[in-house]
Amino acid sequence: VYEGKPADRAGIRNGDYIVTINGKDAKNMKVADVSANLKGEPNTDAVVKIWRPGVKGLIEKKIRREKIQINPVSYYGMINSEIGYISLNNFTQDCAKGVEKAFKELTKEHKAQKIILDLRDNPGGLLDEAISIVNLFVPRGSEVVSTKGRISMYNKTYRAQREPIDTVTPLVVMVSRRSASASEIVAGALQDLDRAVVVGQRTFGKGLVQSTREIEYNSGLKLTTSKYYIPSGRCVQAIDYTHRDKDGAVGLVPDSLISEFKTKGGRKVFDGGGVSPDVHVKLPVMTNITYSILSNNLTFAYAVDYRTRHETIAQPEDFKLSDAEYDEFCQFVANRPKFTYKNESDEMLKKLVKAAEKEKYYEENKQLFDNIKEALKPNLQKDLEASRSDLQQLIENEIVLSYYYQKGSARYGIKVDPEVKAAVETLSNMDKYQGILNGTVESHAGDKRTAKAE
Repeated sequence: VYEGKPADRAGIRNGDYIVTINGKDAKNMKVADVSANLKGEPNTDAVVKIWRPGVKGLIEKKIRREKIQINPVSYYGMINSEIGYISLNNFTQDCAKGVEKAFKELTKEHKAQKIILDLRDNPGGLLDEAISIVNLFVPRGSEVVSTKGRISMYNKTYRAQREPIDTVTPLVVMVSRRSASASEIVAGALQDLDRAVVVGQRTFGKGLVQSTREIEYNSGLKLTTSKYYIPSGRCVQAIDYTHRDKDGAVGLVPDSLISEFKTKGGRKVFDGGGVSPDVHVKLPVMTNITYSILSNNLTFAYAVDYRTRHETIAQPEDFKLSDAEYDEFCQFVANRPKFTYKNESDEMLKKLVKAAEKEKYYEENKQLFDNIKEALKPNLQKDLEASRSDLQQLIENEIVLSYYYQKGSARYGIKVDPEVKAAVETLSNMDKYQGILNGTVESHAGDKRTAKAE
């Protein structure tokens, strides 16, 4: 549910079950059919009956339809008295105007002296909007991106077309392994032009320009015609995009395939796939039980249950689960009859036992293996406590989202997010910030050993 949109105004919450839509039974409906029945002409009504956990009987809600447009700038605000924060989710029409509005409000009304632009998990979108966003911060005429292909007619250079709104305010751009396409152009161009320090993880590596050609039998062919190159001459596209890690990111790139380039000021950067950050933030590895809880939507289910029992909560920045409430969540998980999870250590032990049996070591060491197996046996309460720091943040964020929507989730995330903390630390140490930009402080992106794989 999005704040201020038709479902929200009708009083519908996250976790409500849709029972009927305009009199039609929603049971066994496919998602596409649910969507088709809910949608319609603006200023007409959709009537739904919902079941809300904790409430007896069905509740009828009338939703006044309207044309929905989600603001790509999901949140902006002040992190502290000096640093402003802007989160951009995608590159849709006029998103550059949204970034410009947020920047001006933060710097003029709230007196922000430094800015964080968050492009994490942003999948990209319109190229023109990416160019316009870079143009906000670099001089008119600056090269932003170019396309090059085998056929010269597809070669083109895109430059900043207007006067910028600011070229001096310290700027950090945050990226992740799922920042792609237009996000990589913005981050890469600002890095190559020495206008911003990039913080996070190496980006996805999507830099292909594709055109669709209509062919016979009502079909189409998507043809790659060129690739995107940022100002240093680096190609955004991953060198080897057929072999990726489990999360879809580019894996190890051999030294022989990596080339060195120079930013506008002469500092070293490398290609090989996506944009490598100047300040790398290593993300914690998710435990198996945390992964299983998320994949079973148990943090969401608990947040829905929590919402039925608490009318209000503290502001996003101040909200925190008590010890008793975390214990309550643990019991909530334990009471789910179908919840199971695998202990990775136990799985590895099973492989070791098979290898030991094959090599004739198992029988003479059976007691040792049995002792290890007993020690590694999954223990739900123990594992929930061991993963408490990660799980508690996920639960708190889910609860905050149910009360304060997407903006509240962003406000909560700023408080606990290690990547945001790294961005704040970068902007708080101006000697390091300026040193990265002028090359006197070696950055992660400028070290071939670290730039090639993360």
